[in-house]
Amino acid sequence: MLRKRTRRLSTVLASFVAMVVLAACTGTTTETDSGSGAKKNSGSTGSSSGSAGGPAIDGQPQGPYDVRTDGKLTIGWVELTADCQSCVKALAEFRSFIEDNDYDWTVETLDSKGDADGAARAIEDFTTRKVDVIVTAFVVLKASGAAIDGANAAKIPVFSLDSGWSPGVVGDVTTNNFDMAAQIAAYLADSLGGNGNVVSIWSDQHYGVVIRQEMLENITKSRYPGIKILGSKNVTLAGYYQESIDAAENFVSRFGDEIDAVYCGFDEPCMAAAEVFEKAGLDVPMFGFDGHQQALGEIRGGDGTSGLVATMAQQFGPFATTVGQWINSILVEGKPVNEVIPVPEVYLPAKLITPLNVPAEGEDGWTVPGYYDVVSGQAELK
Repeated sequence: MLRKRTRRLSTVLASFVAMVVLAACTGTTTETDSGSGAKKNSGSTGSSSGSAGGPAIDGQPQGPYDVRTDGKLTIGWVELTADCQSCVKALAEFRSFIEDNDYDWTVETLDSKGDADGAARAIEDFTTRKVDVIVTAFVVLKASGAAIDGANAAKIPVFSLDSGWSPGVVGDVTTNNFDMAAQIAAYLADSLGGNGNVVSIWSDQHYGVVIRQEMLENITKSRYPGIKILGSKNVTLAGYYQESIDAAENFVSRFGDEIDAVYCGFDEPCMAAAEVFEKAGLDVPMFGFDGHQQALGEIRGGDGTSGLVATMAQQFGPFATTVGQWINSILVEGKPVNEVIPVPEVYLPAKLITPLNVPAEGEDGWTVPGYYDVVSGQAELK
């Protein structure tokens, strides 16, 4: 604090000058590698002092990375599965981002097939190929620590998209799963008046889906003791559809009309379960996550009391373009990592979508006001 006493002025000024000198000495600079002619954005790994973005986060690589002054990049894209809706949407948006900006980037893809070891092998494969950048999309990284370390040792930056940040990854862009799971779990409980029986279908092969299941369990215990979870089924991502049907048939057989709602860690199991419940003559509302066009169509065309009645619409397209912007800023423009991504986990908001605010056909759910914004009068539907 600046003190009024005159005798302290010289001390304050001296401290200020020292701070400026220290910042100049430790700040990030751009230099030319005399061997290759490529620029480097200087930096470090670990928790050393950063630049304009603040101190570097422990475990977040800071480079230095060769800056591609010619703009050419080869990007290794590791996806959860080749046919998952989120994967298809994100990759398409990433390619559009490249084309729209006229970037000279080549994208190579590998399918992890929903397997943690498969993701690690794909990262190792791209490291061996000496790509310029690796992006993981929705994959399970719990077995990829050594593979990520290998990429970093080769000076290949790893970015992730809805994979959950892990040490060694420059940055991950995702949705705050705690927040959106709390929203829809509370909406489910409130829709039942705080009392009812729920069954759930989820998967432990995606970190976000695990959080969504945990939030259902936690919020019913702490806030809605009248909500009982009769049963839950953990499905694999590779075989989720048939496994979801099997789970629904089991639930119907065991609990029948005792079931008041179905909660799914992503939309597709809800839609699979809806077929089973409909055949059994049970009108049960279902609550999911993701908000792809098929799910929005189910909500739009439903009666609001059975089948999929609510979802959390995530920003899968903007996830991809955000990663694209990071890559361009760091690898082409040469900006410091901790200036571009001050905190390595970046959240984009999701929207609770119900029959009240479901968008028109072809529109993304995240582009309309969320359910609570509408009912509270904070936003109006167009």
